[in-house]
Amino acid sequence: MTVERAAKNVGWVFGAYVIRRLARFGYMATFAHVLQPYGFGSYIFLLSLVDTVTGISGLGLNLFLTRHLNRDRTDAAGFAGRCFSLNLTSAALFTAGFLAVAPFTGYAPDVRIGMVLIGLTIVPLSLIGLTQALGAAYERLRLFAVLENATPLVEAAAGLALLLTGFGLVSLCALHLVLWWAYGIVFFVLARRRILPFRVVFDRGAWMTYLRESWKIWAFTAQSILYVNAGVIVLSLLAGNANVGYFAVAAIFVEVVRYGATSFGWAVFPYMVRAWERDPEELRGFAESCVRIAAAVSVPVGIAGFLLSGPAMALVFGEQYAASVRVLQILSWMVFPLMFDQILPQVCFAAGRSLAPVAGQAIMNTARVALSVALVAWLAERPAEGLAWALVTTGLACFVVYTGLIRRYICGFAPGGAIARTALAAMAPAALLFVLDGRVNVILLTLTAWATFAAGACVFRVFTAREVEIVRRAVTAFRTRREA
Repeated sequence: MTVERAAKNVGWVFGAYVIRRLARFGYMATFAHVLQPYGFGSYIFLLSLVDTVTGISGLGLNLFLTRHLNRDRTDAAGFAGRCFSLNLTSAALFTAGFLAVAPFTGYAPDVRIGMVLIGLTIVPLSLIGLTQALGAAYERLRLFAVLENATPLVEAAAGLALLLTGFGLVSLCALHLVLWWAYGIVFFVLARRRILPFRVVFDRGAWMTYLRESWKIWAFTAQSILYVNAGVIVLSLLAGNANVGYFAVAAIFVEVVRYGATSFGWAVFPYMVRAWERDPEELRGFAESCVRIAAAVSVPVGIAGFLLSGPAMALVFGEQYAASVRVLQILSWMVFPLMFDQILPQVCFAAGRSLAPVAGQAIMNTARVALSVALVAWLAERPAEGLAWALVTTGLACFVVYTGLIRRYICGFAPGGAIARTALAAMAPAALLFVLDGRVNVILLTLTAWATFAAGACVFRVFTAREVEIVRRAVTAFRTRREA
């Protein structure tokens, strides 16, 4: 994979995820209005549960499949078929365990019924994830990008129709059950017909071989899912689902960034694998360029989130979610760790150092859960804010931990210079926020801060010739494709 092809991969996947999340933002905002804080919090809690179980049930096969097929495509169809059979078997077993526990959780009846329905989506969600990994391995992410742009429109139309006709939480869970099964079947059929004509083969001997290789990726994936969702589960257990609702409406605004960062990491991963095979120095340089780009993108997005959180929350959610404004201001600074959290672990996996991210994620998960419990309990009157502070603090610490692991076990990774230059460029916008916040129009202040940061990025040379060349090649590649 060349830099141009990596850039096109990023463009397709990033664009698809942004469009999908913008559409999802629209209908989730309507869901929040109709369901009210407690009902919406219960809905987000159920989605977090199924996301957690689905991620754990995947056994790390997504990254394992992509990495293996980028190194060796001998018997690719047989390998993919055995991975799919293992994935489906694991998802079915986790579904059975989830359904056995759900009726005895102690939540309200509608939440328990929703838990049973949403638990039945674990199998199709696992299937979707593995088909996308196959698309990444063969650089055919455009196919899934187009499909994923259509799915939120169906979810939005059907979900809004149910809620506006008087149905509630249980009906939404039933809708997800039907739609996600339909998506899973469509993705699976297209993957076999358009990418690789594999056949699902149940081979327990091969399964054990794969698990011996993929368990480190699985351990990291499971911990990454917990890293994202543990806070919501802690908040639900300690402060109730109404506070989950206040937190969730703020988190919706940063979801586009999180999924955009995830798509960026997935799209560049095949390039990282091949760069490591050619020359570790090439991987180091590419990773540092990714960090430079991520840091430069994070600053204007964080500024906009901090300044526009009040007007945006009032416009979209109204007074019933006024308690979420402060939460969104805090979460705006999650942009920085969200970007880095999707780049640095991929460097470790590309280099075959799967144990490094497992160790890093174990450290951060322990810190995140402990800090979430402590701050939610300490800020008892504002528990959603406590969770937000816990996420931001541990997210920033995660960057430091991963940087140290990469430097020690992989290559002389040195992102400090890029971060320092970006910080210098951000000093003038930060001063503007401190002096003028509340005194001038927020939109004017946002635009002024952006322009000031752009000028600072030029003065302090945030981008090197390598990043300029990557952008130039990306533009050239997209233009050539469009003209062709």
